[in-house]
Amino acid sequence: MGNLKSVALPLLLAFSLLHLPFAESVWFFNYHIHVRNDLPSRNLSPHQPNLLLHCKSKKRDIGDRPMTTGQDYTWDTKINFFRTTLFFCNARWVGHKTRIFDAFVAV
Repeated sequence: MGNLKSVALPLLLAFSLLHLPFAESVWFFNYHIHVRNDLPSRNLSPHQPNLLLHCKSKKRDIGDRPMTTGQDYTWDTKINFFRTTLFFCNARWVGHKTRIFDAFVAV
């Protein structure tokens, strides 16, 4: 009987962990992050970037991306086991304006 408990308890624990709500998103789902430049292109040529976007997480730096109006910036990620994955972006545009925002927050 003691032998059955030593086998059944770890199996039950492993099975229950696989069915927690966070387990699917941590191990199986790939998240697609999409940022679009909808700033007006005031007095700029259509091919001149009016936005510089730099996005990163604690472990991954996506890098700088000069963007023209209507252009998309996309990347994929998975969330970590502790659900603390966070991607934030620094946006700089004409007129020396800057904004920092969270592009992806694991919940």
